[in-house]
Order: sequence, then structure tokens, then C-alpha cells
Amino acid sequence: PPPAHKQRHLEYITSFVSWLSLRTRGRMLVLFTNREDVRVVGEALSATMAERHLPLYWQGMPEASKEELSARFRSQTNSILLGVDTFWYGADFPGDTLQYLIIARLPYGVPDRYHHAQCAAIGEGPQRASIYQPRALAKFRQGFGRLMRRTTDRGCIFVMDPRVLDPRHRIFLRELPLGLATDFGKDPHVARLVRGDSRHVLREAFAHMELLSELQRRELTLDFEPPGRAGAPAPLAARDEPQPPERAPRPGPISIDHGELPF
Repeated sequence: PPPAHKQRHLEYITSFVSWLSLRTRGRMLVLFTNREDVRVVGEALSATMAERHLPLYWQGMPEASKEELSARFRSQTNSILLGVDTFWYGADFPGDTLQYLIIARLPYGVPDRYHHAQCAAIGEGPQRASIYQPRALAKFRQGFGRLMRRTTDRGCIFVMDPRVLDPRHRIFLRELPLGLATDFGKDPHVARLVRGDSRHVLREAFAHMELLSELQRRELTLDFEPPGRAGAPAPLAARDEPQPPERAPRPGPISIDHGELPF
């Protein structure tokens, strides 16, 4: 769903993070543009991640500074971190700690009084072209760079904002180090853009990370069903996670004839 449908968009991201984390065992950074969105998604995921023993951290959670969140996430390869501005720019998580990056929406800034003052001074079109969009492009490029810190790093980035494929916003894709399909796999600095339905995209992502055989062994599906879709399968916990074995019924009381007692 587009970010304009806020509740549906956040529900989709929450469900996707939950579904993906079961298959990747964490190793995930999710970048937002709004601290309240971080809180909503973090609180919605906390119980599920606790059941799976996957550490979940989000910016603004009680008694945890940004530095503490970075240190905890960096030290635990099976963890998940939800963050806003600070983690778009200054965070560095090389190696296995971060292999899956989710960008919740294109990082356009929230128009404030300075934005409106600039529009009044130079015009809305020039302000967008010279200030508003360049800032968003730079932030998007920096967010992409959270994953690729070393030449040996490998991973997948999921952009959860459908606007990135619209003609008006497709300029964001030109900020990325995308190469030709023939270059992928030969040059470690080249990224490949995959578009399609969720099954195709996820299969390509797991194949890139060499996870397909492991997912098959764990009997985990590649079909992600967004929340609220008619005919969607049962919830994730009931469909994908191993269920405890059924317990045998407790035996009833034993009846013994007094004449059979040895005393």
C-alpha cells in the first residue's frame, strides 16, 4: 500500500518484517522517516520477536540511547533494529550483523515552516528541484549505503514505497549503483534491481543469499501474504512456526480394590 494509506502501510511493513525475520533470523535494519511509525511497528512486533528469541530494538524504546541501540545491534547478528534519521546516515554495521535492509518509504522531509518560507521566497517548483528533492535523494543514497560498507558485504534491500517506480519519483533509482544484468555476480560493487510480485522478488533475494535450500529444509514457504487480503492463509504463527506437540490426556484417578492391597 502507498504511504498515504498510513495504517495499511504500517500493517504491511509489520507483517513483512515478521515474515522475513523468521527466515533470515534477524540481521535486519528497518529505516523509517517518522519516530511514531517506529514506535507503532516496534510495539506490534515485540511479542512475536520475544517468542522467537530474536532481539528487537527500536529508536525511542525505553531506557536505550541511540548509541546503546547501535552497540546492541552490532553485537548480536540475530537482531532487528528499527530507526529513523540517525541510522540513515551515521550508523556503520559491516559484516553479518546487517544483511537485510528495509526502507519503509522514500525519505522526503516533512514540510515545516522553513519549507513553506522557502517556497514563498523562490517558488514551490524551484524549491522542490533545488532543496527538497536533493535532500531526499541524498538521504536515500545514504540509507542504501548502510548495507554496503565493505566490498565483502552482501545483502538485500527492500523498498516498501511503490512510488519509487512512478515516473515522478524514479529518479531515486538513479542514485543507486545499479549495473547491467550481465555484470551482476562479476563485479562486487554492482547491485541488481529486481521487480515483480512478492514471490518472484523474495525468491531472487533468497537465492542471492543462498538460503533457498535452508528454507526448504525448514519447511518455510516463499509466499508472503499481506494482511487483510481476501483469501489470505492463516496467520504467520499458525502457518510457519513449529507448533508444540499435542499432549496426551491426563490419566484419570486409579480405582483399586481394598482386598488387593498388600497391607
